[in-house]
Amino acid sequence: MASRSVRIPEDKFIEHVYHYMGQYVSVERRIASALTEHQEIELLWNSYLGNILVIDGIIQHTDRDEFVYAELFAHVPLACVNTPAPRVLIVGGGDFGLLEEILKHPGLEFCDLVEQDGKVIEFAKEHMKHVHHECWRDPRISVSVMDGLDFLRGTQRLYDVILVDGTDPGYPEMDNTLFTDSFFELARQRIAPGGIFVIGSDVPFHHPQAVAPIQRRLRRLYSCSGAYQGCIPTFQGGITLFAYGLDRDKLPDFASVKLPPALRYLNPETLRASFALPEYLRKLVDLEEIPPYEWRAEEYQ
Repeated sequence: MASRSVRIPEDKFIEHVYHYMGQYVSVERRIASALTEHQEIELLWNSYLGNILVIDGIIQHTDRDEFVYAELFAHVPLACVNTPAPRVLIVGGGDFGLLEEILKHPGLEFCDLVEQDGKVIEFAKEHMKHVHHECWRDPRISVSVMDGLDFLRGTQRLYDVILVDGTDPGYPEMDNTLFTDSFFELARQRIAPGGIFVIGSDVPFHHPQAVAPIQRRLRRLYSCSGAYQGCIPTFQGGITLFAYGLDRDKLPDFASVKLPPALRYLNPETLRASFALPEYLRKLVDLEEIPPYEWRAEEYQ
């Protein structure tokens, strides 16, 4: 392979998630930042990637590839339930990117969004209109600032789709309430017949040990469970997993599913293909292989 020199820019953002590797992004403009009770938020600009949202030093999405994550998280679960008027709950997602994608479903009955950190919502409303286009103003949307577990304890609503767009389970924040038995059990009680629960399951190449705890909980609570996948270019490690529990005996064949028009990632072929896992991931998800080590916070400090 031919070698070539690479000029490292002076103004750059370095994402050092793992102690053994990282990545950098040149920064042409630092648009905004905020320090909340829970996390540090930054919005950066790069002429190729566009706006870059960074939370606690980790890239959440960029203009260039945000559509991949949002479409996978929103439309795959909606296709699984395939109901004409879905009722949706989003836990997390305070930047409203996932919400904006959910609203592409023409028959949406309502969507509740629950974000623990109100400062994230304020930041998004002020600086991220390019992502959400003020979709939170839609009358079918209800936004609550509170812990997701507390919300589930207080609501009597049933949902066809529950999406958990929170902290990835492979990081020190894994101990938060979204990764407890209580949260998974309460969410199960709020799933309507035939509904689906989906939670982000991190990048398993780097965090294989985060897969099994989620899959064990889902297996105990749902007759059909597993994970689907997608590759988000700016996420270190390639394939990202989305773990699901479905209140049905098996996945649908998707033959009758009509995806919203003008999607940029999903089509009937990539929808089906998202459930095809490489063998090393299939073994993790099916609990055939359990990594022989436990997650240690000091590895990621």
